[in-house]
Amino acid sequence: MVFKKNWKFDIFLIVLISLVSVSWFNGDYMINQGDLGLPLDRVDYFLRTTNLWDSSVSLGYAPAGQLASIFPHSIIGLITALIGLSFIGYNKFIFFSYFLIGGISMYYLTYVLNFKRLTRFIASIFYMINPFTMLVIWHVSHGGFQLPYSVMPLLLALFVRLLKHKDSKSMALLLLTSLFLATYSYTNPTFIMVHPLLLFSYLIYHLISNKNIKESINATKISATFIILWVLINSFWMIPFGLQINEQFETAHKPNLLNDLNTLKSNSLKIVDSMILGRVWSLDKGHNGVPYYAYGDFYKNSKLITFLLYLIPLIVFLAFIFKKKSIITYFGIIFLTSIFLIKGLNSPFSSFSEKLWTASPYITGAFRFITSKVSPYLLLSTSIILGYSLEIIFNKTRLKKIFLSMIFILLFVIIVYPMWNNDVIHVGGSQLPGARSKIPDYYYEMDQWLEKDTSDTRVLSMPFNYGGNAMYLWPGNYGFVGGDFTFYFTGGKPLIYNYMDSTMDPIVDFHKSVENYTCNKSHLEMLGMYNVKYLLFHGDSNWEGIKRVSMFSNENKDNTLSCMESMNITESISFGELTLYEIDEKHIYPHIYASSKIILVENNSQIIDKFEKVNTQWIFIEENNPLQKKIKSISDQSMFWQLPEISFSKDHNSKYDIEIKDASDPFILVFSEKFSDNWKVYIGKKDPGFFRLLFNKQDQNKIKVNRFANGWYIDKKGDYYATVYYKNQLWYYIGIFISAFTVILLLVWKNAKKIL
Repeated sequence: MVFKKNWKFDIFLIVLISLVSVSWFNGDYMINQGDLGLPLDRVDYFLRTTNLWDSSVSLGYAPAGQLASIFPHSIIGLITALIGLSFIGYNKFIFFSYFLIGGISMYYLTYVLNFKRLTRFIASIFYMINPFTMLVIWHVSHGGFQLPYSVMPLLLALFVRLLKHKDSKSMALLLLTSLFLATYSYTNPTFIMVHPLLLFSYLIYHLISNKNIKESINATKISATFIILWVLINSFWMIPFGLQINEQFETAHKPNLLNDLNTLKSNSLKIVDSMILGRVWSLDKGHNGVPYYAYGDFYKNSKLITFLLYLIPLIVFLAFIFKKKSIITYFGIIFLTSIFLIKGLNSPFSSFSEKLWTASPYITGAFRFITSKVSPYLLLSTSIILGYSLEIIFNKTRLKKIFLSMIFILLFVIIVYPMWNNDVIHVGGSQLPGARSKIPDYYYEMDQWLEKDTSDTRVLSMPFNYGGNAMYLWPGNYGFVGGDFTFYFTGGKPLIYNYMDSTMDPIVDFHKSVENYTCNKSHLEMLGMYNVKYLLFHGDSNWEGIKRVSMFSNENKDNTLSCMESMNITESISFGELTLYEIDEKHIYPHIYASSKIILVENNSQIIDKFEKVNTQWIFIEENNPLQKKIKSISDQSMFWQLPEISFSKDHNSKYDIEIKDASDPFILVFSEKFSDNWKVYIGKKDPGFFRLLFNKQDQNKIKVNRFANGWYIDKKGDYYATVYYKNQLWYYIGIFISAFTVILLLVWKNAKKIL
């Protein structure tokens, strides 16, 4: 009998296979392209994941989903940084760990479901190494999918165990595993649905297949208890996310980005392609002559590869003939449903599919990348059914060793050969760099230089990409394509590098003026209003590449440099291909200041025009504002008024302490972070305390100023303190308390024998 070793040997082989992921780095190159976005400064990232407001990006924003990444992503990053592990070492550890978790998770799931050993082993290896993980998961063009995919079988296994044992230990194990391994998945909010839908589908199967009414009632109660506890244990990110869900949706679907419906159409597959795992729309495509997949043409046109791709679903369908385990019916339904969903808007039933996917803009937005969101279901079901079918065939054949050898060579070597020769990671070329790269030393040199500048100011990146992406070329055909990482190298200063919403329209106008070579002194004053001190010129940009991408602005290198001269902005210092241009301090507005010089405007263009006639610290307010009478009284009489002395300190990203001295007349307190109704001001004693801030009612006189900033009309005389704070940060603290209390409850409760 082949396969005599015990399960420990299987796990050893899974660990051994996982080591292949380390070889993908080709030495000390990082793999961090596309949307993968591993934090280059892990300590800084940890601090950002403990604050709801992130001031490091452009004008600041509140990425509530980012709070979820503290487990395990941010914690692992912090620990590896503190023990001195290099970023490359951390990068390799993440790849190896996520790769390994997928195999171990599937092995445990098939064990819990009482599959035999060969099924467990084949399912585990196939879940790790298959055409889909090769083309999507580990191609890393889509970030955030690696861990959600890997941990999915483990969550299902623990849920199955919970329904089987009904004890508090199983409940605690599922909830704590979900917290520490799955929470990071929800930084991409659509995965909030992907994991629970899998567990819900199994619950439905369990209720239908179970003829004992009492058992079904208990299973329903246990599931309801799990949902309640899951919400409680995830309160630290769910409460702030729920409070800002509309804002999160708008940020993720900027008007300048691709339309959700068009994105869904482009990612929809033909029904025959959706079942074979080895087809994505970009397989044989490329950019400027550089293929997205080095092996794409061969992989799509090879008759052997095509045969093997169709062989997999054929073997899966055989399981329905062999079927001896009822659980195969459940996974068969998941398999067929996934195939139908992955086809997206294509036929058959295309009209029904379109109604389904466009029933709500939230549904369209959540599943616009339909292949990556639904394929994990397809892979999970395929892996288990494939392993089950092959075990039955194995038991029926006489040539067992030959059969096993053929299966492993065909399924785990030939059909996924790029995973063994390192082509699984995008190779790239001169016009589209591959996914392996080394950040040049001059970025680190610039970071050290900017750290010495303690001014509370911003840096504006040039050229500008509306989606926050970058295309850089470095020596040796290496470079970078993906979400711009430069904000890690600006000495702690916020980097304006992407379009967030209409609050940034004047910034966009400036970039268009550079593009058309119409920039002037008014644009210089406008940049100062946005608290910009440095303009960062990326000489290492892929200038030919960005000309072919519509989302880039001021892609003309010569025009950009000429505009600097026309605005009398002189070069401050250069670091390799990076040049910093410094704006004179007299043009720069402070981060927090008082003003009573008001100009009423109707639109963005008026702001630029008005700058020709004003000096620093005039502020712009829309004519139709909620404080018209008060604003008019200031604008009519302000020339005779004295402004108070303002000093401030930053407590953290979500809270600023302000001291106001010698206030004698009304004024507008301006706070130059992106406008949000959640920014509040409390006037009174220093350090007012948590509950005073939470129940503060002083915020009636708020107004948007300078198109983007927060402003408050203040009419109080004398010396006093003010606290500007992001209110939802307080709800984050409340969520932390609820989550921590729930964890303690679970640790105490886990010793109870039964839940019900």
